[in-house]
Amino acid sequence: MNLSIRVEIFQEDDVYVALSPELNVSSFGDTIAEAKESIKEAIGIFLEGCREMGTLEEVF
Repeated sequence: MNLSIRVEIFQEDDVYVALSPELNVSSFGDTIAEAKESIKEAIGIFLEGCREMGTLEEVF
């Protein structure tokens, strides 16, 4: 499944925060690249949890 999900990345103190406002999922990393990889993983875990609970359609 291909999804287009908006992610904002910003620096907060000494870490980069990645946030998906529509899903209310966030993660972080020491670099922008790490924050991007971390948010991909966090979104994947969130979506899998929604699928397992049967709420995936409600999210979208």
